[in-house]
Amino acid sequence: MAASSKQSASAYYYSLSNHAPIFHHTSFGTCLLTVYGRYGIAGLKALARSKFAEEVDLHLSSADFPEACQEAYESTYHTDRGLRDVIIQTFRANPSLSLRPDVEMAVRETPGLAFELFRMASGLPVSS
Repeated sequence: MAASSKQSASAYYYSLSNHAPIFHHTSFGTCLLTVYGRYGIAGLKALARSKFAEEVDLHLSSADFPEACQEAYESTYHTDRGLRDVIIQTFRANPSLSLRPDVEMAVRETPGLAFELFRMASGLPVSS
C-alpha cells in the first residue's frame, strides 16, 4: 500500500473516531466498510457497526432511517452481518417501526430486508 493511501486512511479513521457528525443517509457505516475493505484497517469494521448503531438509535424517528435500512442491505454482502444485524435488532426492539409508511416502502423495495424481517417474525434464525 502506498504511503499516501495509508496516510489518507489514517486521517479518515482519526476524523471518524473523534465523533464527527456522520448520519447523512447513513453512508457513514457503509463508507467505513468500504475503507475497511480497501485499506484493511484493523478494528474499522467494529467501529463502523458501533457508530452505525449509535446513529440509528439517534435518528430512529427521522426520515433518514428507512434510507439507512436500504443502504445497509444494498451496499453489503448478505453474509456480512454487521450493519444488517443492527437493522434487524432495531426492528426487533421497535416493532411499531413497521407501521410507518416510509419504513414500509423501504422494506417493500429492499428484498433482503423484507426476507430477514419475515424470518424474524416467523421465529426463524435471520443470519445467512
